[in-house]
Amino acid sequence: DVLVRPGTISRSGYCDDPIVIVEVLSPSTEKKDLVWKRGYYASLPAVQHYLIISQDEVLVRHHTRKGNWRARKLSSPSDVIELTAIDAALRLSDIYRGTGLV
Repeated sequence: DVLVRPGTISRSGYCDDPIVIVEVLSPSTEKKDLVWKRGYYASLPAVQHYLIISQDEVLVRHHTRKGNWRARKLSSPSDVIELTAIDAALRLSDIYRGTGLV
């Protein structure tokens, strides 16, 4: 899992102002990531992008504040995720490189 935030992280390791959050989905956390965490992250004003990455197939759910937190599902290796809040883009083929899924 990854997060992007301004500045440095506190000594406690807690962060309440991430801009981008990336979670790798696993069977044991699927419901938590898809329902509870999405709602929690939507409640944090700084969060602009929440990505949920499947580890079993090429599938990324991209939730954005601008998109009213509805998931945009991307499943083609050539699909590109635009992270406008940090002026970056990720191609699914790069995310899944070395996994054997692309």
